[in-house]
Amino acid sequence: MTDEHSTVHPLPTTPLPAWVEDLRYASLTTFRADGSPVATPVWFAHHDGALLVRTPTATAKVRRVRARPNVELRPCDWRGRAVEGAVLRGRATVLDRAEGVAAEPVLRARYGWRWNVVPVIPLPGVQSAHRGATLRRRLRLARADELWAESSILRIEPRP
Repeated sequence: MTDEHSTVHPLPTTPLPAWVEDLRYASLTTFRADGSPVATPVWFAHHDGALLVRTPTATAKVRRVRARPNVELRPCDWRGRAVEGAVLRGRATVLDRAEGVAAEPVLRARYGWRWNVVPVIPLPGVQSAHRGATLRRRLRLARADELWAESSILRIEPRP
């Protein structure tokens, strides 16, 4: 005999849209205290039903996520220009350092050699957190084999 109150029911999961598999870039929209949106192009990977994003810890994006964790993702090109497609709404959390170090290989596996190299190359029209770094610093970051000390990983749980 089963007691209906002791039965464990799994939490419903929100399916990820097809563009999550197909595209390499997403426009991550975070929200200021006044509710105004701020969109930023990001690389992302999916893992355990959530999306992972690396970002410099000192950015306003991280402060906004801590203050208002509701975010939106849209498919976009490498410059952040949104393309047609579904909006994925979610709740973002900033992983602690140990969780971020453990999650970073998922992103590295998706992007391969580009993972650490492209973010340290100055590209016209693309704002980079490392644009003022010396060549020596950029080379060290490009060769790093774990999460950069000044970076954080955001985990975004999709919501219906």
